[in-house]
Amino acid sequence: MISVVNDVSSPLQVITRINYGQSPRITGLAGAVSLAGSESGLWAVKGGNWQLADGLLKTSNATLHLQEGIDSITDAGDYYVLRSNTGSEYNCTVTVVATPLDEVNITFSPPISIPPRKMQHTHATFVRGLLNPVSVSIPTLRFLSLLFLVVPSIKVAAK
Repeated sequence: MISVVNDVSSPLQVITRINYGQSPRITGLAGAVSLAGSESGLWAVKGGNWQLADGLLKTSNATLHLQEGIDSITDAGDYYVLRSNTGSEYNCTVTVVATPLDEVNITFSPPISIPPRKMQHTHATFVRGLLNPVSVSIPTLRFLSLLFLVVPSIKVAAK
């Protein structure tokens, strides 16, 4: 038996389930970010979106150090001292740490508080094809926007 959810009370439920694998009980910021990717007015850079980050890097006159991890960040008053796993040391007026802090081993001085969090890995499979209405126990495909949604609270009987 297959359960079909075709009366979703809120598009937010569908979007957060697809994008995050979660219920709509996520934070407002996460919900807003999830909704941002659901509308038709999205854009892309011709040749690849990587060019946006590349252009920002070139415009900033910053130096990118690939294959080099940061072991520690120390607040030295007017600047930050970054020490890398290659033994290099960098003095920076601005430092942006763009990684989940609970998944790296960076020492901060003075120490910072990193709240614990539980991560969920979401796997999705997209299949393009024609739906056979008989296989999902519906008489016709009169609902062109029929949506199948996996909801953990629904128990499906085994055949």
